[in-house]
Amino acid sequence: MQSSRWQKLAELSFDDFERRIEATKYDIRRAAEGVEREPHEKTSRKETRQSVSIFKTTKLRNGSALEDIRWSQLNQLIRNNAFELELLRMIRDAGVPPNPNARLRDIISESEVVDFVRLALGKIQ
Repeated sequence: MQSSRWQKLAELSFDDFERRIEATKYDIRRAAEGVEREPHEKTSRKETRQSVSIFKTTKLRNGSALEDIRWSQLNQLIRNNAFELELLRMIRDAGVPPNPNARLRDIISESEVVDFVRLALGKIQ
C-alpha cells in the first residue's frame, strides 16, 4: 500500500507535487489550530483542502505566489521564462532516448545544445 502511494507521488508533475506539499502543510497547521478549538468547530479534511486557495499554493520558480502577481507583470514573466521553455521543448522534441532516466548531458552533445540555444533565442526575439 505504501509503495503504491509513493509511486503515485513520483508520477506527479513538479508543480502538482509542490501544491500537494503546500496543501499538506496547510492541513497540519489547521490540525494544530484545531487542537485548541472546541470539537464542534473542527472541519473535515476535505473541507480544509478545499479552503486552500490555488492562488496561494501555486508558486512560480522565482517564489512568487499567483496571488502576488499583478496583471501588468504577466508579459515580463512570460518573456523571462520563454527561453527556458523553448530550449526544453527543443531538447524534448529531439527524440526519445533508449534510457529516459539518463541525464541530458549523456544523451545530447554540447554542440547540439548550442544549436538549440541559438534557435530558442531566435524564436523568442
